[in-house]
Amino acid sequence: MKLHAMGIGYRHDENFRIFRPEGSGDNLLVIFRTPAFAVVGNVRVELPADSAVLYKKTAFQEYGAVGVEYVNDWVHFECDEADTFFGRLGIRFGEPVFGVPASAGSILELLKLESISDTPKSRECTGLLIRLLIAEVFGGGSGAAVSPHSDGLHRLRAEIYGSPAGNYTIEELAARMSLSASYFQTLYRAEFGVSCYEDVLRAKAGLAEYYLANTDMQVREMYSPSRRGVLTLYALPDTVEQGLTEAQAYNIVWDAFNEIQQRCPTAMVFYGQDTGYKLQKSHDELGVLLPLKEFEHNILHHLEQVDGIVLRCREEMIHQAGKELLPLENE
Repeated sequence: MKLHAMGIGYRHDENFRIFRPEGSGDNLLVIFRTPAFAVVGNVRVELPADSAVLYKKTAFQEYGAVGVEYVNDWVHFECDEADTFFGRLGIRFGEPVFGVPASAGSILELLKLESISDTPKSRECTGLLIRLLIAEVFGGGSGAAVSPHSDGLHRLRAEIYGSPAGNYTIEELAARMSLSASYFQTLYRAEFGVSCYEDVLRAKAGLAEYYLANTDMQVREMYSPSRRGVLTLYALPDTVEQGLTEAQAYNIVWDAFNEIQQRCPTAMVFYGQDTGYKLQKSHDELGVLLPLKEFEHNILHHLEQVDGIVLRCREEMIHQAGKELLPLENE
């Protein structure tokens, strides 16, 4: 790819408008740093800040300001018509994407520095940087619109898996992104293909499974450099055998998980679907680790509370499956 021209942070007033019925004669990437409009498929579409559009060299172009100020970055470049780069990334020309990551700005700055000199090295670097910029802006080439909240969602997910012992609730996570709980859950599932509570439970399951892999008892005092506790494993109905989906199973367990966290805030809870084997039958498992530091003076009371919560969880599983299954036991 060959760079023709570029601009970073160009500012215009509310009357700014580009109208090129036959394109610009080269490929054009426009990143809108303020709200803007663009005509997409003969329809005027208003775009939020940090949106972007990639145009082919002969494609119709019309875009401009919608507020008192218009700011954009732009890159005009040439590429081989036979280049398969765009197809491999699934990029759709002329269709806006949203939530351009901050890293795109750093790549633009590098591109600007390389464009100042005209040497074989700089020409090679500019071509590579244009490719990197496009790949970054279009989110790895899904071809789909990227949510303006994508970066924040990815940071939250990294935190959930990086610190699984945390006490996470949907309401608290949604509030951190200034979203309603229901909209947050919709965006989370659209971004990752799973619900947030499934990720929270899976992260905690991974932590608890680590403890289990390094011990040889199922109800015990567990020793680590920082924590001693009592881990109880509960046998639950085999939801896979009974036809419940993973999402249905996690939805039931999520209520139990939240109630345990409310009663015992520092407890660690994990759930495994079809991970246990008892009485020659597979079964689901729910594990609860109560740290002795917080619970040792009233451990039996808290275990009784957890028993009741898990019993209600089991009854809900039986109700949704429609039949009586494995007896509830804690091992």
